[in-house]
Amino acid sequence: MQTIKKKRILYFMPENPNSSKAGNLTRCKQLLTYFNTISVNFEIDFVSSINWGPRDESIFHSEFPNINLIILPFKSSKKNRISYFFGDKLQKEIKNIFHSNLVDRVSPSFQRRFEKVLSAHRYDYVIISYVEFGSLVKNLIGPYTILDSHDFLTLQNKTKEKEHFSMRQLGKMFGAELSTMASFNEIWTFSIEEKYIFEQFADKFVRLIPVSMPLPVIRECEKTIDLIYVASDNPHNVSSMKWFLEKVFPLLTNVELHVIGKICVHIPTLKNVIKHGLVDELAGYYEQAKVAICPMLSGTGIKIKVLEALSFGIPVVTNQRGVDGLFNKSDNGCLISLDEQAFASNITELLQDDQFHKRKSNQAIEYMRNNHTVKKEYEVLDAVFNNV
Repeated sequence: MQTIKKKRILYFMPENPNSSKAGNLTRCKQLLTYFNTISVNFEIDFVSSINWGPRDESIFHSEFPNINLIILPFKSSKKNRISYFFGDKLQKEIKNIFHSNLVDRVSPSFQRRFEKVLSAHRYDYVIISYVEFGSLVKNLIGPYTILDSHDFLTLQNKTKEKEHFSMRQLGKMFGAELSTMASFNEIWTFSIEEKYIFEQFADKFVRLIPVSMPLPVIRECEKTIDLIYVASDNPHNVSSMKWFLEKVFPLLTNVELHVIGKICVHIPTLKNVIKHGLVDELAGYYEQAKVAICPMLSGTGIKIKVLEALSFGIPVVTNQRGVDGLFNKSDNGCLISLDEQAFASNITELLQDDQFHKRKSNQAIEYMRNNHTVKKEYEVLDAVFNNV
C-alpha cells in the first residue's frame, strides 16, 4: 500500500505562546491547537524565538505533541565576540543605515538562519506572524505564503503615546506595510475593519479568520462582582483605565470594580477597587461578574477580553474602540459609550435593570455562537489547507 506523503507547514510566531495570556498569544495557541488536530495529513514545524525558559519546551510538547518545535533566537551566539560583531551586530547596523524600513525587524543574521530552516525541508505552506517579519520570505519560491497580520501596524504606531510620527512618516510606513503584504499569497486578519482596508490597498486576497474560544457552560451562581476588568499593561489599556478611574468611576455609587491582569500595577489604591493581579484561572471570576468594562480610547484590532466576557454572557460597557473588529456592531452584548456620563449611565442601567441586563446577556451569547465558535474558525482554516 502506497503511503501518501504529508504536506508540510511552517508556522512562525516569535513569542512563546505560553509566556503570557495576551490576546495575540491566546490566538496563537488556538492556531497551534488546530494544527495539532490535522497532523494526520500535515507535518507542522513551529518556529519561535523569544521568552523560552528551561521548562517551556516540555510544556509545549505536552500541549502540542504532533508539532515540531524549532527555537531560533533572534541574535547569534555571543560566545565568539568577534564573530558575533561582524556576523550579526555590524551587518544589522549597516542594514539600518542603507536599507532603513519602518516595518522591518529582521536582521541579516536571523534572515540567513531562518532561510536555513526553510531550505531544510520542502514546505507547502509558510505562515509568518506580523508584517514586521514579512521579509523572512522575500527570497522564497514555491510554498504558498500567508501573512498572519495580527494588527494594522501603521495604525498601531500612530496611536502609540510615546512616539510621534509625522504624516509623512506614517505614509512611508503604510507604503512599506503594503509592499510587504504584496509579497504574500494571502493575508489573514481577524478584524472586519482591517479586512476592508487591506483588501482596498494591498491588492491581495484577505481572509477573515474568526477568533474562536470554547463557549463555557455557564453555571448559575451568586453574582458578587459588580464590575470586572481584565487587561494587560499595554499603553492603550493604561491610558484608557486612567480615564475611567478619573472620569467615570466617581460617577458611580456603591459599585465595586475587580481588576485582573498586569494592568493592576498601574492602578492606585482606591476605595471599591479590588486588584487581583495575575490569576491562574479567569472562569471563576467571570462567573461571578455582572458587568464587564473595556475602556478603550485608542488601539486596533479585536479585543480578546471583550470576547471572553461575551462568551460568559456578561454585557460589556465600552467605548467605540472597544468594538473594533467585531463582525456585528449592534445587538452583540456591548453598550458603546461616547463620553464618561454615558459610560457610567450604561453601567448603572445594567446593574439596576434585571430585564435589560438579561436581554444584553442573551445578545452576547447569541453573538458568540454565531461568530466565534471553534467550529466557525476550523471551517475557515479547513478551506485554506484543504482547498488551496
